[in-house]
Formats: sequence, C-alpha cells, structure tokens
Amino acid sequence: MQLPLSTDFCGAANFSVLENGGNHDRPIITGRRAAARLRVFIPGKLILLDGNYDCTLEDISQTGVRVHCDANARKGDEGVLHCMALDVFCEVVRTGNSRIALQFEEEVSLSLVEDIRRKNDLHRKEHEDRFRTMAKQWVAGTIR
Repeated sequence: MQLPLSTDFCGAANFSVLENGGNHDRPIITGRRAAARLRVFIPGKLILLDGNYDCTLEDISQTGVRVHCDANARKGDEGVLHCMALDVFCEVVRTGNSRIALQFEEEVSLSLVEDIRRKNDLHRKEHEDRFRTMAKQWVAGTIR
C-alpha cells in the first residue's frame, strides 16, 4: 500500500512507504521518524497549561502528531490532545510557522490511527461532494 509522502517543517521527506504485502505489523519506514505518518486534515483541541487551543491535525502516527495551532507552545511543554477518539497526553518536541510537533506519552494503536484517517477521508469526500453540488448549481444559475 502506497501512502502519501509526509514532510517535516523544512519540507524534507520523513518516510514514503508503508508496504509489506498488507502486513501492518512490520511497516517499512524510511527517514527520521519512529513510525509512519498519515496525512489528515481534521479539527482537534490542544490543552496546554496556558490555555485551550483549537487546532488542525496535519499528520498523525502511533507516536505523535503535527498540528497547526496558534498556541504559544515551547519545546518541552506538556498537554493533552483531543480529536475524535484520540485523547492523549503529549509533549511539544518542535515548533515553527504555527505548527507544533507533539510526541505522545504512550504509543497509540495502529487501528486508532487508521480509523482517524478513514474518518478524515469520509469527511473530505462529503465536503467535496457538497462543493461539487454547489458548483453545479452555480453554473446552472440556480444559486448566486
């Protein structure tokens, strides 16, 4: 199975393939990451000592996540991340350009990560379908 390429803050490739004949128990990983990351675009809530912040998850793995958030987080800050079924303690490991890399205190299951990705894909498809319908209505002149 070919997965989307994920990049770090500088745009360098982290990994490119999770491919093992469908065997998710032994992923082939390249780059610096401890676990393969899946791209997502879903809302979440980051709770740090200085406040609660709405955020958008950009990629996720069993060991961490990258979020887009306006929090004034610093390396070493600890908090909790809520998103769908994900509710984990985490630590800030990198920040830059409104992006925060979080490492989970405990590894989450691969099935949870895959479920979040599936729900992300369903949400994206529904959004695209609504947009396509609206565009067709606009072209037909039924909406302005």
